[in-house]
Amino acid sequence: MKSPRFGLLVTLLMTLPPLARGQEETTSETKEAVWLSLPLLQSSAQTWIEKRTCSSCHHQGVGLMAVGLAKENGFQVDEALFEGQVSHILGRMEPGDTSAYLAGDGVANYPFGHVYLSWALAGVGRLPRDGRMAILAHGVAGRQHDSGSWRSLSFRPPIEASHFTLTALSARLLGLAPMPWRGEEQQERLARAAKWLSREEAKSTEDLAFASFGSAWLGDEDSLRNRRAELLATQRPDGGWAQIPTRQSDAYATGLALVTLHQTGGLEGGGEAYRRGVRFLLDSQAEDGSWHVATRRRLPGLPHFETGFPHGIDQFLSYAATGWATMALILKDVEGRSPIFWPAALPELAAEDIALDVVAPGATPLHRAALFGTLSEFREELAKVDGEVSTELSPLWLALHDPERVAAFLERSKPSPEVLTAALTLASGYSGARESVRQLLAAGASVELADQGPIPPINLAVIQGDHELVDLLLESGTSTSVDDLEDMVALDWAVCGGDVPMATLLLDRGADVNRKMEDGATSLVIAVEQGDVAMTRLLISRGIQLDNAGELGHTPLHCAALFDPGHAELVKILLEAGADPRPTLADGRTALDLAKENHHPGLELLQSALKNREQ
Repeated sequence: MKSPRFGLLVTLLMTLPPLARGQEETTSETKEAVWLSLPLLQSSAQTWIEKRTCSSCHHQGVGLMAVGLAKENGFQVDEALFEGQVSHILGRMEPGDTSAYLAGDGVANYPFGHVYLSWALAGVGRLPRDGRMAILAHGVAGRQHDSGSWRSLSFRPPIEASHFTLTALSARLLGLAPMPWRGEEQQERLARAAKWLSREEAKSTEDLAFASFGSAWLGDEDSLRNRRAELLATQRPDGGWAQIPTRQSDAYATGLALVTLHQTGGLEGGGEAYRRGVRFLLDSQAEDGSWHVATRRRLPGLPHFETGFPHGIDQFLSYAATGWATMALILKDVEGRSPIFWPAALPELAAEDIALDVVAPGATPLHRAALFGTLSEFREELAKVDGEVSTELSPLWLALHDPERVAAFLERSKPSPEVLTAALTLASGYSGARESVRQLLAAGASVELADQGPIPPINLAVIQGDHELVDLLLESGTSTSVDDLEDMVALDWAVCGGDVPMATLLLDRGADVNRKMEDGATSLVIAVEQGDVAMTRLLISRGIQLDNAGELGHTPLHCAALFDPGHAELVKILLEAGADPRPTLADGRTALDLAKENHHPGLELLQSALKNREQ
């Protein structure tokens, strides 16, 4: 039990306006805890936007939802800071950003942040109604993996490490933002997402939570019932939840689990399971109103900077934990669903209702019809154009989702090699545009020319998991060894996305399993960092070097001892395959030293292996 916070509460309440002080000054512990956390959540989020141009999933996404839920339930918040957060997020979603939602804006620039922040905006009723969300839905739809999921390519646990999170939120966006004349396509994509969410193995609390949310949003009652049961069954004897099985209970996993169970099926705050979870949160809250949760990422990632939130290098995850814990405590006294998690969908717009400058700078009715008009409207607009149809943003690039529009465009115009090359790249990265790729190749698009650009088409095809498209591109002259602006080749992206079938296909087609990235590491390091047992086994079976080190000196075994998602199983797999436990980092530390520092479950395996090597 933590020490009493009554004196701190009184000090805080005395600084609040009379309206706030009049709200049950003899409140329950849960309300006291919320009063303590809210000012910290708001002030730290403000510091974030003063120091960074980006909006984060934790400070702006989770933070905005927590403050919005508090407002909805009678807690007084700083309205100016609240509005500032909304404005900052909207500023990252300005009209005319169509090109940013196309595959050509960067291989790794997937829409994780956009869908997470859209979730928060929807919850507080601030989604733009000018067609921007339909544009975003178009871009997000194009990132859907062939499996029906959306794949996270940024391993930042727990938020950005889960395909379930990105899949649920991407599907939610498509459900909230209807695209004109593309409702059938959207429904088909949502059905595929629901199927994936129901059958894929969940490995973490994050996975189970968003499998539950996604199934609930998509109306899959059978999947929801199963996922909720799985999530509830992982509650620990201490009342909390852990992020993954080998970690202790913490506020991030516990808050997220409680909110999920409450909002997806009515685990009421007065129930025994909820009360136990709340007790865990109350007992683990710090005196300053925060919850401390240690980061699980120990290699360089997003540069650390001070946001005024406690806990140093752990503050980003601790902020998210505090946001989820705050929401769980608020919901304890709330019945039913909250609009924060169940917002109304935007009204469906006709194509002509979307202003041209929302589509793109300099857009014409033809551009708009390429995205959202009917096929006949597109043909009509195409017929009005005199001469070659070519602009800085070609209408062809916006029509790639529909091979019939591509055919109509190519019949009417002869695009330049540059326009065709860009179209080939974009179509290779847009889910469901395989037939458009065939037409572009038949029209003279050059894979060789496209491979000279920053993003080879084969890498984009790999990311979306399209086996047929990969084979088509290989047959058309590309190779598995062409790299991109990230110094990644096709196999690296398959490993990064956890796509074992795609990695197998590429290896069967001649991909070099031991190809080194710019920092000297192979894709085995990626697989191990992500705790991907199946991918690690595949790469080892194909002869990948076990002790190759990147520029920081980390071998795969170092990474297995450093990253908790690997558990003991990855350490065991690497050692059994012959990995050497003796290599050291520049500071002299071995994998065993890292395991000791991180209380890793593979510690005894490493001790035994090192002892055997020294004998």
